[in-house]
Amino acid sequence: MESSKDVPRFVDSSKEDLDSFVAAAVPENTKVATSFWVGVFHQFCKQFGIVVDLNTCTAEEFCDVLCRFYRGLRTKNQTFYKKSSYLAARAAIGRHVTVDLKRPFNVFQTTALQQANRVLNAVLVENKARGEEGTVHKDAVEGEDAAKLEAYFDDTLESGDAVKLCQYSWYNITTHFALRAAEVQLQLKKHDLSFDVDEEGQPFVALKRDFLSKNAKGGLKGREFVCDGRMYGEKKIAALRLLVSKLHPDIDRVFQRAIIRKHSEDKAVWFMKSCLGHNVLRDMMPRISEAAGLSRRYTNHCLRATVVTRLKSAGYEDRQICRVTGHKNVQSLTNYDKTSAKDRREISKALDGGSESSTSTTDSSATVSSDVASPPFGGQLSHLITAKNSVLSNVVINIGEPLAKRSCKQE
Repeated sequence: MESSKDVPRFVDSSKEDLDSFVAAAVPENTKVATSFWVGVFHQFCKQFGIVVDLNTCTAEEFCDVLCRFYRGLRTKNQTFYKKSSYLAARAAIGRHVTVDLKRPFNVFQTTALQQANRVLNAVLVENKARGEEGTVHKDAVEGEDAAKLEAYFDDTLESGDAVKLCQYSWYNITTHFALRAAEVQLQLKKHDLSFDVDEEGQPFVALKRDFLSKNAKGGLKGREFVCDGRMYGEKKIAALRLLVSKLHPDIDRVFQRAIIRKHSEDKAVWFMKSCLGHNVLRDMMPRISEAAGLSRRYTNHCLRATVVTRLKSAGYEDRQICRVTGHKNVQSLTNYDKTSAKDRREISKALDGGSESSTSTTDSSATVSSDVASPPFGGQLSHLITAKNSVLSNVVINIGEPLAKRSCKQE
């Protein structure tokens, strides 16, 4: 038997091995984006007969071409790109030059390249002035659509519908644990889910590990994101337990392809020996929107807007919300600061001098919901007071404490 003293302690690597090792750490989406925009850059140069060798050109030569590229960039339909696409193009080309070609250029900081950044800024200002900036902030699922969503998922546990069971579990996992991207959801395995009980004896579900994402890449500069969200709620937990128990035993992924038929409780497996792909997971919320008859096709990103909107409405601080959503900083949450449709109606009434007011009382009854229509997020944040066919008056809410500790009374 070989002793531990005979086993080499360290491992050596060749230059080729190290290059492959470094390349493997780059997210696949980043590689795809880099390849796409570098290709667009070369197509632009080819169209105008621009000859530039990125391996040998000077920073000044590179800057001249970048200026022309930013100014002349268009889609295949001769329309302007969204602001995010211009920024993605700059980042991708810069990454290619700095990382792939190992040139000492930084498209963000190198002094000789700042004219290109000024041109890009001017392009974005001009696009915004003509109304073609294209930035669209996602809407939260609220009001009637939230009620429709709750109604759609109402029979999840009794229906024997594997598709709906998968959708309901996906919805709750996505909102509670910030697993927003399809490439992250693809990584989720059965043993990543922890079914536990808190210090007060309340059952909950949590994640056993953290996942790499766009905002939490790890590494020397990457921020470490620890998801401390918990999912409470009897129905949500029961549905997730049922999902895990009916998954195909030979596949360790949580999101699998459903067998389309009405299943009985005693049937052991409701899913195929196949995982849901990237495209299916990416379009999960649009599919749910159609199935539930919602007013629009919400995207997966709309769930992040839903999470932020509900937590802000509940009075939670931005730093607490970031722990659930995984945003890098609290400034990112300002994109979700949108006035609700109900508030817009009341503001309009107030401006018109109308007699109707949001404080008028038609019925004083209120109900407490703890499942889909209420914010299904961490800790004890699982209850919001909602009025059915009514408007509450003289409601006192003490802001500044977690909702579980707040008093909400009707005087």
